Amino acid sequence: MKYLSIALAALTFPLTAQAQTVKVDFEDASSYKALSVYDTWEESPFRTGKLQGNAAVVDNFLPQTNANGVVLNDSKKILGVQRSRFGSNTFGVRVDLNEPFSTTPSTVYVHVKMYKPTKGKAMLVGLGKRPDRAGQSNDVEQFWVYSSKSLPADEWCDAVFPIKTCNGVEIHSFVIIPDVTSPNELTEDFAAYFDDIEVNNSDMPRIKQNAYYDLN
Repeated sequence: MKYLSIALAALTFPLTAQAQTVKVDFEDASSYKALSVYDTWEESPFRTGKLQGNAAVVDNFLPQTNANGVVLNDSKKILGVQRSRFGSNTFGVRVDLNEPFSTTPSTVYVHVKMYKPTKGKAMLVGLGKRPDRAGQSNDVEQFWVYSSKSLPADEWCDAVFPIKTCNGVEIHSFVIIPDVTSPNELTEDFAAYFDDIEVNNSDMPRIKQNAYYDLN
């Protein structure tokens, strides 16, 4: 009877919205639909066709452990992007999902393992549509969200993005923006790397950093 009482009592609490299963790694091409670059700036040379971006899956040549020998990312393949100084501050790599997932006003969290040469916050843009709006493109920007914490440079970390929308929105693509500072001061492009995209209900980073994050 004790266990039955506990079970019945649990039913009186509201249920937490469960994130749909979304996992993308880059060990092979089966976990994503397509890869490219994207810039939210409509006059970007990457949107007008004047420039072509560079994004590709490469061998994981980066340090896989931290200074204490803790394994941070031992994947064989990772996604790289050339962060161009000719794009806007919201230029990033676009990952088209095999299947869209629906968002709601309940918050879920997108996790992205990231390695970049600059510290600071990253951004995630969701591209998608509302199925009840006939003819709407899959490329409508449904949300822009900063990572919940500042991220370190030159070390694998887990960027966490809290997302929510109105009911009935299907997200078809993620755009991962490694650095949201203005590119006006950039004198040359740099490369950033990503891995193991996952959507779940946890706001805790999957990788614990050695140093404290910068204050928000």
